[in-house]
Amino acid sequence: FRSPSEWKKLQKQLPKKALRDPETLAVPAYYPDTLAVRADLAHRMELASLLDIECARILSELTEDGLRDNTIIFFWGDHGEGLPHGKRSLTEHGLRVPLIVHLPKAIQKAIHSQSPEINSRLVSLLDLGPTALDLAGVPIPLWMEGKSFLGSHTILQSEIISARDRMDEREGFSRSVRTDRYRYVRHFLPWVSGDDLPNYASGVAITRELRTCLREGTLPAGASWFSRSRRPPEELFDIDNDPEELNDVHARRDHSSYATALSHHRAQLVSFMRSSRDTGILPEAMLRREALLAGSEWGVFHPATQGSSENLADRQALARYDEILKVAMAVAEDHPPDYFASELKATDPAVRYWAACGVGWSGIRIGADSQKAAALFLEPLLIDSDAVVRIAAARWFSSCTHTDQGLDVLLAIIGSDDPSTRMAALIAVESLGERAARLRPNVASLSLSKNEEYSDRLKARITGKSELPSHVNLDATHGKNTKPNAQQ
Repeated sequence: FRSPSEWKKLQKQLPKKALRDPETLAVPAYYPDTLAVRADLAHRMELASLLDIECARILSELTEDGLRDNTIIFFWGDHGEGLPHGKRSLTEHGLRVPLIVHLPKAIQKAIHSQSPEINSRLVSLLDLGPTALDLAGVPIPLWMEGKSFLGSHTILQSEIISARDRMDEREGFSRSVRTDRYRYVRHFLPWVSGDDLPNYASGVAITRELRTCLREGTLPAGASWFSRSRRPPEELFDIDNDPEELNDVHARRDHSSYATALSHHRAQLVSFMRSSRDTGILPEAMLRREALLAGSEWGVFHPATQGSSENLADRQALARYDEILKVAMAVAEDHPPDYFASELKATDPAVRYWAACGVGWSGIRIGADSQKAAALFLEPLLIDSDAVVRIAAARWFSSCTHTDQGLDVLLAIIGSDDPSTRMAALIAVESLGERAARLRPNVASLSLSKNEEYSDRLKARITGKSELPSHVNLDATHGKNTKPNAQQ
């Protein structure tokens, strides 16, 4: 709540026994243990009590109307807590949601269900539709991706795939595989920092506390996710032994005991991405452009053909997908700039895009000599025929050199008529921070449509008119000594 008075109005609706004392709470290790954090967590627990009261009201109405005994009731959340480390994060905190189902006795008997029952099987919110149809005795269409988890045609799932792409004005491309014991995460954009929170999150007390502690060097060890200036290609968490996901077992020196689990989950992710033709491998502006030609985003890698050419077209689409995926996965790995030399000349602009990212990131990651080499590789792409490739080349060229060629390219593209292309260029400008300071007057003069809310947020941050800090240089604070969390 941005206003204390706003909260107090709601708080008056609660019975005294539902009020929470912040001092008595256990603070998760991934947050700083401060009074502000405790107060925010207490408020959220009280909000849950308000939700309970509202649910009770709805259930009472069903009973009064004589509908309670023939109504299937689903209660669920659409994402994890709306807090940093929660919503928008590929963590248990961000992805695990409440899910409660009430079945009338007649349906319980028909499907041999025991009530009440706690079930720990893996489910996804994609499964809600098929489950509702199954319980109602309606055939589940083949095109529905989810699986019924309650009814006559239940299917047990061995893994759940989750995705994080750009959200609001914050770039992103990560995937997660959750199995009974582990969560595996693959980061395709390793340069995205821990503080990748969108503009609206600045009003959350916990966000402010995290940023304050980061500046002061007082973040607890468990909050290192927020202080990181880069992300590893892969993470693996043993949920059974580490439910708060504080320790990436893949990063441990003795991680060999987890090697089988790591390779298994990696293979599961690649298999899913290939079978579904996960379109996240295409930069957004490029995907939207190709979708116009294909008829839909799904159609980009699923060609609509008939007759004998169908199998050939599908094989060609999969071959293209595999080529792009291979380069995209290599970006976050430990390769020198020249590793991507041949891909920089590929005919497919998506391959050139990822190759440009790979060259630029390797230059930044390795150091000065590699940055010079990276700039030489990237310079020809500053005049690439594809605007999205030019944006990537300009971004990384400007990161690796002190010349203005890359900035000139971005200056030309921020005036693009295509909103997706313009937003990609603004993300690149924002990522460069002070390096792109001379472009601020040009960004300030941009006239954006009412549908370009996220580009407008980027514009505000680039020009210093946003409360969310522009381009936080986490290298300055990453690795400082931090005070231990009182709960650890």
